[in-house]
Amino acid sequence: FPWGPVMDLNFTVPRDTWYEGWREQDWRFTNFTAEAEIRRGRFNRGLSYMTGVTTQEAAFVIYNNDSLAPFYEIDDRFFDQKIKELVIRYNYTLNQKGIYEAIKYMYTYWPDPTNKTHIREQYIHMLSDFWYRAPVDQMVKLLVERQVPVYIYVLNTTIEAFRLPEWRKYPHDIEHYLLTGAPFMDIEFFPEKPPLERTMWTDNDRNMSHFFMKAYSNFARYGNPTQTQILGLHFEMARDGLLKYLSINTTFNSSIQLNYRQTESAFWTWYLPTVVGYLVPTYPPSTEYWWEPKAPLQIAFWSMSTVNLLLIVMVFIFCILWRNAKRDSVYYNGDMLMMTEGDRMEGIENNIHNHRSNSNIYSTEYRDVPAKGRGLQVEPRRTSSTPSLRTGSATSLKDVGAVSGSPTGEPRKQRTPVAAKRTITKVDKGVPQTDV
Repeated sequence: FPWGPVMDLNFTVPRDTWYEGWREQDWRFTNFTAEAEIRRGRFNRGLSYMTGVTTQEAAFVIYNNDSLAPFYEIDDRFFDQKIKELVIRYNYTLNQKGIYEAIKYMYTYWPDPTNKTHIREQYIHMLSDFWYRAPVDQMVKLLVERQVPVYIYVLNTTIEAFRLPEWRKYPHDIEHYLLTGAPFMDIEFFPEKPPLERTMWTDNDRNMSHFFMKAYSNFARYGNPTQTQILGLHFEMARDGLLKYLSINTTFNSSIQLNYRQTESAFWTWYLPTVVGYLVPTYPPSTEYWWEPKAPLQIAFWSMSTVNLLLIVMVFIFCILWRNAKRDSVYYNGDMLMMTEGDRMEGIENNIHNHRSNSNIYSTEYRDVPAKGRGLQVEPRRTSSTPSLRTGSATSLKDVGAVSGSPTGEPRKQRTPVAAKRTITKVDKGVPQTDV
């Protein structure tokens, strides 16, 4: 229902002294349950009660499970798992194994326990009995004991225009299309889903719609759904020990029957409470919609998002490790100049031996030649030349201004003039070398 009475039992309301002119009882709609008041006899003596169920109330549970599409078949493993979830959800914690075995025994199709069709049918019966039929049966018996006129129907027919498969022809709340007169009204009055058409309805659909509208209007007016017969059908009042109900197949073969699924209803309302001791509903915590993987598409999306995030983190870590390894390697370090033996750089004082400092990163040179004898002695050098001299370019020192080989700026010592010679480029071990 869009709106319904709220049982004001478990929340706090303002006290008498909080607001002037308001008392605590003014904030409450009701602080009792209907069952408790009926047991105390606190109800209108002119009360009448009309109710009904369908033969496949919980079929929508399987149909709404997209993971079972398109065939909607279940096996015994799925059934066992759902029984365990039911036991845990409704807090059967005192004897979980015993409760599980009792439910399993009650709703196993013993002639063929592995038949998937019967397993699906029994699963629908289990949820239908637990959610709908057992509570309705309990209320019916309570009212019958208080001499309240009670009328019951069991809907065993469908809307032919929908052409539903056999296993879900009579789901919960299907009669609201009949009660609202859908076969006689324009489709604009109904939601877009499921899609309706004016020409889809059959004669049986119109007859059943007429029956339900007439029965409910009679009950609202007279307290009896069939004050007079409707298309040859009538209700009989349920009595203590003789729970009559109208089994609605079609308007041509409906009949009065007795005691609908009493064993199954008593299993939930009488047997299980004696085994458990008490029944405390435990509802699952509410979460955001996008965190609930109800569809395979959502599961795939969040799985791929997680994998991509991990890959990005791994790439970032590998980049850091590669940078550190490159910095420690002598082959990738940019602070050195590889020279062969015999190569000299004219115009730069190479005989001054100074210790390497942070201000002169090019003070040390290495010669890439095979070791001879005891090995080649590496001599530290200093230079204040431009970085282009370390890039292997053929720029002549003539293009450079005054060059001082001393870090202190002292004048360069006089050396014997050296005749200028042409730049000679040779290839040593596949690496171009330039003599200046």
